[in-house]
Amino acid sequence: MIAGNALGDAIDRAYPAFARYGFPHKLEAAPTRDGAAILRTLGSAPLRELCGEALGPYAGYAMTTVGGVGDYKHFLPRILELAILEPIWLGTTPRVVAEKIVYGQWRAWPDREREAVLAVFDAAWMQARNEHPEAVNALDWLEGCVTLGLDATALLEAWLPSLNADGALQLASLVHRESQPPDPPAKPLPARPWLASDAVAEALRRFAGSVAPEDEWLLQAGLKAHAALDS
Repeated sequence: MIAGNALGDAIDRAYPAFARYGFPHKLEAAPTRDGAAILRTLGSAPLRELCGEALGPYAGYAMTTVGGVGDYKHFLPRILELAILEPIWLGTTPRVVAEKIVYGQWRAWPDREREAVLAVFDAAWMQARNEHPEAVNALDWLEGCVTLGLDATALLEAWLPSLNADGALQLASLVHRESQPPDPPAKPLPARPWLASDAVAEALRRFAGSVAPEDEWLLQAGLKAHAALDS
C-alpha cells in the first residue's frame, strides 16, 4: 500500500511524537538473541531509511525478548511506516504492531504518543478499506484498530457511505472470513450482527455485475457467506 495524503501526514506526525526516545546504547536481550548484533543492524541507517530486512526481525522480538518499551518507541514510527509499505515481517504486520503497542502498556503513554498511533491506524484503515484486496488486506488494519480498543461496529458503519467497487470486494472478503470457523490466531471480529445486517447485503448487491469480471466471484462469495451469517 502506498500512503495517500492523510496517511502520509499521519506518519510524518508520528516521528516528532516519538522523537524524545533516542537510539538505544544497548539492547537487553534473552539468551537466545544477540542484542549487540541486533543493535548494530538497527544502526546501519538513519531511522527513516531503515529497511524491512534490518528492522523487521527486531520488530517481532521487541519487548518480549529484545529491548524495552523506550527502545521500541524509538523505532515505532518507522515500524508503523513499514506496516504500510512492507508488511511482510511478523513485526510489521498491523495486527502484531497493535499487539506490541498494547503489550507496551500504551494506555499509560503520553496523549501525544497515543494520538499519533491512533492517527496512523485510523488513516491506514480508511485508505485500505477502499483499495483492491490484491493491493492491501483492509482486515489487517481493522484488526489492528480493534486490538487498540476501537469499536469494530462503529468503524464498519462509517465505511458504507464511502464504499466503492474495490471496497465492496474488501467487504465481501471480510464477510466471507467471518462466516468461516475460527482459524487461530485470527479472532472473530466483535461485529457479527452488523455484518449479518440487510445493509451489508444491499451494499454487496449494489456492486454485483459492476466489478471486474475476474473479481465477480469474490463478490458472489461474500453474498453467499452473508446468507450463512444471517441464518
